[in-house]
Amino acid sequence: MKGLYRRLAVLYGISALLVMLIFALSFYLRGQEENKQYLYQLLESVDHNLDEATEAYEAAIRRLTREYAAHAREAAYILEEEGRADRAGLEKLRELMGVGAVSLLDKAGVTVLSTEEALEGTCGDQTLPEELWGNGQEKRTAVRVDEPDFWDRPAYFYAAAPMEAENFAAVRIDGDMSRLDLTSGAERVRAVLKQATTEYSTSIFAAGKARGLIIGITENNSQEIQIRGVSPGEPMIAFMEDLPQGELVVLNINGASQSAVVRERQDMYLAAFRDMRQVAADIGTSLAISFLAVAAVCGVTLGILRYFLQKYFLDYFEGLGEGILGILQGKERRKEQESAIPELRPLEEMIRKLERGYVDKAEGMDRMEGELSEARNQAEFDGLTGLYNRKGFERRAEQFFRQPEARGVLLLMDLDNFKQVNDREGHPEGDRLLIRFARCLSGFFSGEDLAGRLGGDEFMVLLRDFVSYEALEEKLRCFYGELRRSLGESPGKHPVSVSIGAVAEEGGLRDYQALYRQADTALYIAKYLGKDRYYINREKISCMRRECVRCRENCPRSRILEEREVKPGGVHLYCYTGAGAGTGSGRTDPKTAERDPRGGDPGG
Repeated sequence: MKGLYRRLAVLYGISALLVMLIFALSFYLRGQEENKQYLYQLLESVDHNLDEATEAYEAAIRRLTREYAAHAREAAYILEEEGRADRAGLEKLRELMGVGAVSLLDKAGVTVLSTEEALEGTCGDQTLPEELWGNGQEKRTAVRVDEPDFWDRPAYFYAAAPMEAENFAAVRIDGDMSRLDLTSGAERVRAVLKQATTEYSTSIFAAGKARGLIIGITENNSQEIQIRGVSPGEPMIAFMEDLPQGELVVLNINGASQSAVVRERQDMYLAAFRDMRQVAADIGTSLAISFLAVAAVCGVTLGILRYFLQKYFLDYFEGLGEGILGILQGKERRKEQESAIPELRPLEEMIRKLERGYVDKAEGMDRMEGELSEARNQAEFDGLTGLYNRKGFERRAEQFFRQPEARGVLLLMDLDNFKQVNDREGHPEGDRLLIRFARCLSGFFSGEDLAGRLGGDEFMVLLRDFVSYEALEEKLRCFYGELRRSLGESPGKHPVSVSIGAVAEEGGLRDYQALYRQADTALYIAKYLGKDRYYINREKISCMRRECVRCRENCPRSRILEEREVKPGGVHLYCYTGAGAGTGSGRTDPKTAERDPRGGDPGG
């Protein structure tokens, strides 16, 4: 019996060893692939950051070009109006514009008067006059920026504009290079690598193609890169060109074996490398964990196998042998020996029955859970838009306002002219419009805010944080801008706008129903004022009468009903705050209170 166990253990051990060898190979290959992907992702991140840095630098050049071209035209206009110029006047003009130097040029491109003596006598660009005057009729403004070597900063930046003066043909505005902060390509690369986040055992460096020198290295690593057998200059360029791009290679860097990945850019090579000892340690740790897991599984399996062999086979045959020996000896055979093996079939059948019963119960519970979840969704969510319905929204809003010192804003929204969409385009088109508006709500407001559809084309949003009325107005203007982009794709077909009534709970009332009435009043005022606008109910008005009965001595709503102003000429947004700036008029000055949500003139 022990010999059988030993043979099974040896067989199982050999099988486990083969499994371990397969695991070791698979873990090694997997570790190499993961290491390659990790290094390649680091390079992709740095490459993307370099592109962004280059785009930012080019955007700064474009901005400076526009700014200095405007300065040059302004200086030309000022000097033409004065009809004369001297060094003191140019110096004053330079100080007003905050530039490096102001110079006057003749038609030959020679500087005859400048705030900087170093600029006098030369223009720095002999092609400047031709560009200034173009074909002899059209006047132009010329802008020049130095394009130095990759390692150097720009030496100059200036703009020149033509003039109609007796003694001068053009004015030149030079930038103060110490203030413009125009960096070299190498400085931008170093800045990007300085911001890159790597492990201590992982480094990234950039090598220039032109000179074969190291441009920069990530900050938290050694600032020296020495590749065995490769020196700076042409050998470095040739070495980097021969490396396979995007593939994992092993290099000897700084006296240690490193797994590296190289990525080529237009003017440099990016390389990320990681210490092979760290890679080996990671693989070794994974192998050790897997070995312990396999050993534990093997031990448990051997124990279970021994138990079942002993119980269902060895004991049975041992009892069977004893029974046969007893018969031969004339003893009566034990009846329990005859049913040792046949009992397995009823046991298996019983297990199957239990399994079927468990499966049926589990499926029934899953169905019940699905039905309960669907019932909860139907009870609290709108089936068309996926937002909270009235019941779900009001329950959560009431819970929020019951909290101590709850501060929030209720926004009641109504789609203007929505009935026309249903009448002209049909209810399916109206449903699609509601879905688009609901997606706009979900996308604009944060996840902590509540958004719901109260019914029809009426929606409500609860902002769970109230900071200030200025911030609220800015948020509503941004929301209207988002609405223009979301719902304004075919305005002729869907002439739908949105009116909003807003009321803020500042930690005093904490009564949802009262706030709802106040928001409804604000919505009524917004629609009464011409729709496609919002109204913030600062005075907490809850009156909905069409005719004012003067129930309050100082009621902004009554003044709005009397002083309604609607400007013609298209769809505009008027932002009413509901309280005058110390005037008690119930509305701010239209020049400041009525403005487009995108920040422009309401008439634009």
